[in-house]
Amino acid sequence: MKHLHKRNLFFDFDDTKFKTVESLVLFINDFYGINSVRADYANMNERIDEVIKMYDPSIPLTRSEIYAELNKNFHAELFHQDRIKPLPNMVEVMKQLAEKYNIYTVTARPDIGIKMVKHLLDKHIPGCITHVHNVHKSNGDGTYIKHHKVDFIKSMKGENVAFVDDSPDEVRLAKDHIDSFLFDPHNLHPHSKGITKRFYSWEEIGKKFL
Repeated sequence: MKHLHKRNLFFDFDDTKFKTVESLVLFINDFYGINSVRADYANMNERIDEVIKMYDPSIPLTRSEIYAELNKNFHAELFHQDRIKPLPNMVEVMKQLAEKYNIYTVTARPDIGIKMVKHLLDKHIPGCITHVHNVHKSNGDGTYIKHHKVDFIKSMKGENVAFVDDSPDEVRLAKDHIDSFLFDPHNLHPHSKGITKRFYSWEEIGKKFL
């Protein structure tokens, strides 16, 4: 429930609140029979299909087909999602933040994966999240309408304090509309153009907003 007297904070889900990539790598290696590693997925949203084909060029799948398989067999499956663990200190900091702010989760996951997003949020930080916004809304025919994170943020009433995401592209899109921070605990994007604000840990997030 939104509290009108509280200000608004917006956080990405995958690899901002939870360590998704580690579980994703295990799934992809098992599903496609390859031996990829965490470092291959520095730009996860842009090149999962490229990583798979780098290890096995014979896989006869398009980008859209690979993402359809990931959505069905990884994002919507409880077994794989329950292997995903919170980032260090996220739970402790988020519980404190929720006392002061309306906390919004903004995620690029499609509709099929939102049930699992809410499952992990309820499991680890119950009662902390005001609302979950997902970017990709299904048309029911395999295609999606995109409602970008920044557009959702701009639509929210009240004082929008900050947005935190592990994607440099998302941060660049939002930074002219809200105070935006790159979450980069592994320092994967040290020279990202146009990004001047970043966090390397949830301890830093807590010190900034609590």
